Amino acid sequence: MLAGFEARKEKEESAVVEEKAAASAKEQADAMLEELNFIAQKKYGDDWWQQRPVVLDKFLEFVRRKTREEPGFEEGNTNDLKIMTRLFSKQLIHGRNSPEYEQALEDFTKLRDLRMGLEPTENAIPSGSLSGGWTGVFGTKHQVKVQGTFRLSINSEGLISGSYGGNDSGTLSGKVSSSGAVNVSSGGGAAGKGRWTGTILTNPQGGITGSGTWQQGTSRGSWEGSGR
Repeated sequence: MLAGFEARKEKEESAVVEEKAAASAKEQADAMLEELNFIAQKKYGDDWWQQRPVVLDKFLEFVRRKTREEPGFEEGNTNDLKIMTRLFSKQLIHGRNSPEYEQALEDFTKLRDLRMGLEPTENAIPSGSLSGGWTGVFGTKHQVKVQGTFRLSINSEGLISGSYGGNDSGTLSGKVSSSGAVNVSSGGGAAGKGRWTGTILTNPQGGITGSGTWQQGTSRGSWEGSGR
């Protein structure tokens, strides 16, 4: 009889845990959708989803994954999810190369750096040589995994020049701001002209580190490197 009581108690406790988890997940999803809705309404109005359809489940899962992967942020933290949703909603609604998204990325970078203890010196632009690797996929229907290396030179004004090689090769040129936000154009590759974005920061040891994403037509991926 005691064993039956313990089993029932365990079952009830498990149900309570599941109920709390479901309530928490709903609260987080509502908060994320509120951020997306606010940003989309400002551009398209109340019926924004008719002009800019979004697969909500995929978008929310994408934001959760990015929050989980970002150092200093927690997927289980509703406020962190809202911050990440705000960033990627700007990218989704306004476009990767829009002033709205670039400003949102700059604001996000400052917040992340504060959390990670990598605060950029005010008005100090990262400079030096940066090298590393890039990976990604070419194409949509028949995706091909690709990878390679890159090298960048950054002068004191933040102007970037460089090149990348591997499965594809081409030139890189652009600029990094005092907040570390990167905006680089790529050209000459088989996938055509594209754009590399992300951050380059001066670390406490005096070197520079960088990471971000790239896209050329239907091809896309990520990059990461370091240097001095």
